[in-house]
Amino acid sequence: MHAFNANGQLVKYETSEDILRDFYVVRRDLYSKRKHYLEQHHMKDVLRLSNRIRFIKEVSSGSLQKVIKERMPKHELVELLKQHGFSPASAFKMKEIDHVGDLGLTAVGRIDDDAIVASDESQDFDYLLNTSFMSLTKEVSDRLQKEHKMKQTKLQQLQIMTPAQIWRDELFRLRTVLLRDIEFQGIQRRDQVRSCRLTTLNTAVSGNVASSYTLSLYTEVSSLSAEPL
Repeated sequence: MHAFNANGQLVKYETSEDILRDFYVVRRDLYSKRKHYLEQHHMKDVLRLSNRIRFIKEVSSGSLQKVIKERMPKHELVELLKQHGFSPASAFKMKEIDHVGDLGLTAVGRIDDDAIVASDESQDFDYLLNTSFMSLTKEVSDRLQKEHKMKQTKLQQLQIMTPAQIWRDELFRLRTVLLRDIEFQGIQRRDQVRSCRLTTLNTAVSGNVASSYTLSLYTEVSSLSAEPL
C-alpha cells in the first residue's frame, strides 16, 4: 500500500504495522501535547469547583454572609469577591493556568494579570453571584464536594502518567470497543482475505480476526511506547 509519511512524501508500506512504526514518533509528540491540554482542562474544572464550594461555604456561614443579609450593588459584590481571592471567570478561559498548593478547597489559582484578556468585570463573577438559594443546601454542597474530589483525583492520576501510558490506556479502551463492533469485525474479515500476515496473527480469543488484529496493534504500540520519552 502507498501512503504519505510525516514529511508529506509518498511511501510504499508493506503492512499497517509499518505505517504505525513510521508515525510512532509523531503520535508520541502529539500525546505529549494532549497530556498538557488535558491537565489544563482538569485544572480549570478543579479551580472552578474550588471557588464555587468556598463561595457557598462563606455565604452560608462565613465572611460573606452579608451578601445575603445586605442589598449590595453588584460592583461592590465584585470587589468583595476580589478581596476574598476568588478567581474571575476569565481565568478559566486562559490558555495556561497555574495552581498554588494542593488544589484543595482554598486553592484559587495564581493568574498572571498581564495575561488575562480584557473582559467585562460585571460578568466575571456571575458564575458565583448567580448561585441560587437551592445551591446553598447541604445536598448541593455535598454533591459539589464529591465532584471536586473526583476531578481532583482524576487530575492527580493524569499528572503522574507519561504520554506513552496515556496512549496505551486509550488504545486499550479503543480495542475493547472495536471488538464489540460488528461492522469493524466485518472489515477485519475482509482484510484477512487480502493479507496473509493477518492470517498468521489470528491467535486471539476464540480465533476472532478482529480481536487478533487489534491485539497485534495494541501489542505493537505497547512495545514501542515502552521506549523512554
